[in-house]
Amino acid sequence: MESTALKGPPNNELQRASHGQDGGSPLNSVFGGHLIVRHAMHRTFQLTLMGSCLTLVSACGTPTTAFRVPGGGMEPNINPGDTIEVRHNAYRSASDVHRSDVVVLAIPGEQPERLAVKRVLGLPGERVSITKGRVSVNGATLSLRPQHGSVFLEEAPPRSYLVTLSGACSESLEATVPEGHFYVIGDNRCASLDSRAFGAVPFSAIRGREVGSEE
Repeated sequence: MESTALKGPPNNELQRASHGQDGGSPLNSVFGGHLIVRHAMHRTFQLTLMGSCLTLVSACGTPTTAFRVPGGGMEPNINPGDTIEVRHNAYRSASDVHRSDVVVLAIPGEQPERLAVKRVLGLPGERVSITKGRVSVNGATLSLRPQHGSVFLEEAPPRSYLVTLSGACSESLEATVPEGHFYVIGDNRCASLDSRAFGAVPFSAIRGREVGSEE
């Protein structure tokens, strides 16, 4: 067993896991933590952390990782301190990615690589426009129904989910999603670092899908 102390990443971004020395799963290390416990004989890797990632298991089954998200970019669905489970082999190709999926992705242009949790709303070739947090795709505005306060229920088939809209949302922009790319946005529309800042992300930047958004 070996242990390594790592620095935790800021906000709700997660640092990249490094490859194992045995040439096995690339998920043998973690995103900003405290202790790494490795059981190579059983191909099970468990990580106990003080930061973003809590546990990781890569056994005979499907590899998943549990992340603790300290930031609020996905509120009210994912709150600061929440843990989400991410499936790493959820997508074989870009066509497997669906609107409203919640994904973990590498932020474009960041070195060393940093990860973030966002929702896919724009698919390849689509025209996305955002006005004060309201999203339209190919000219059709996603339906919003008031819930309470600044929380609304947004419908982006095949799912409906809650979003937070506050008076701080003032941007107005339009973008065409390139082929092989996706437009990702946080559910906390007025407090999220997402495609409005770094543009559409390529399929290669997506690291996995939140298990809860598969339903």
